Order: sequence, then C-alpha cells, then structure tokens
Amino acid sequence: MGFFCLTFDLCRAISREAARKRRRVESDVFGDLSQLLPLQPSVRANLDKPSVIRLTLSYIRMHTLLKGNTSHQTH
Repeated sequence: MGFFCLTFDLCRAISREAARKRRRVESDVFGDLSQLLPLQPSVRANLDKPSVIRLTLSYIRMHTLLKGNTSHQTH
C-alpha cells in the first residue's frame, strides 16, 4: 500500500507541476500577444485573456479589411 501511495503522490506532483508550466507558458504567450496590440501600456496592463483574444481578432479583421480595400483602390 505504501508503494502505491508514494507513486500516486509522485504522479500527482508531476501533474501539478506540468499544469503550472502550461499556465506559465500560456500567460507568456498572451503577454507577448498583448504587447503586439496597438494599445497604451496602461490599457494593455489590465487586459484579461479573453480581451486579448477579442482585440487581436478585431485588429486582424480590421487590418485585413483595410488591406483589401487599399489593394482594390490601387487597381
């Protein structure tokens, strides 16, 4: 019984550490992405993850739309 408990506790600790690492990497990616948005640093500092995704999608859509309009106007 002691071996199983030790193994189970070890597996649980490894799993917790892996989850922490995934969250850390995810937070870093969201931080990098928010740095690329054309926003004031004070606004950027208060963004949550869904807001970063929403603003990034809006920025990409707007950029794509404007780029498409510009290419049609030059032809």
